[in-house]
Amino acid sequence: MGITVEEIKRVVLAEDDFGHELRVGATLADARPKRILGGGIQMSAPVPVQVQRLHYGGTHSDPTSKKSAQFDYRCRLFKGQPGNSGARHILMAVECKNLDPALPLLVCGRRRIADESFHDFIHVTEKKSAQRVSAGDSIYKEDAFVGKNVIRLKAKNESHIKFAACREGESEIHEKWSRALASSRDLAYGSLYGKVYDPLPSDSLAFVMPIVVLPDRALWKAEYGPDGKLATDPAPVTRCEFYVGHRLDFAPTVFLTHIHFMTLAGLSETMEDLLSFETTWANTFSASAKPSPDAG
Repeated sequence: MGITVEEIKRVVLAEDDFGHELRVGATLADARPKRILGGGIQMSAPVPVQVQRLHYGGTHSDPTSKKSAQFDYRCRLFKGQPGNSGARHILMAVECKNLDPALPLLVCGRRRIADESFHDFIHVTEKKSAQRVSAGDSIYKEDAFVGKNVIRLKAKNESHIKFAACREGESEIHEKWSRALASSRDLAYGSLYGKVYDPLPSDSLAFVMPIVVLPDRALWKAEYGPDGKLATDPAPVTRCEFYVGHRLDFAPTVFLTHIHFMTLAGLSETMEDLLSFETTWANTFSASAKPSPDAG
């Protein structure tokens, strides 16, 4: 008996990388603000968030290899009027990684320390400065979970061990987050100096967000305590931040401190938060920001 349509359909929906990329694109394009009943939450109105551009499948120059590489998606969100000063921009570099949820990505980490609790954003003035939001006010909160290592799982044909770490599979994850960082570099540089997007007008602010999106149920976290023992049982999550402390190679000096791993559901949640809540933007572009001590 030959293969059935249902069996082919299952393989396509679970394992086709192109289909996963399309689902990520649809999540970005179809995002809408949350509908919330009751008071107590400050929404984006009267200045709504706008999705200005969604780019798919272009190329960028890898600053390490000096070769052209392909990115998956780039998305630009902003609050304010296009072309006017004072607008705030969130630039998203989104890479897609299709994994079998039965063999998920496991992000291992611990509680975030103060030295990892900061983020930078760009302030477009004549000098083009980098601003830093430090521990206490950063969107990357001290003492919250942060990833420090990733493990890909693989099945083992042994009676006493069903799953093990897949080291060769981990390189694919590193490649994806490297592409997200390289694409983020292009977005930051281009917004300052006129590539990728038009340069941002004077007095604009821009935060760059590298993202890797997995299928639903394909992302787990495992948290260690200070003693190296698991603080809790590993659990599935929709969003997980991973510390990288990546310094961009142009002036002003800007650090991309975290990669955002998320599932499709997590991407939808992230877009809803950005489109719905003023507090999300206020925390990203905090009034407590000071010139980055690393700025050159």
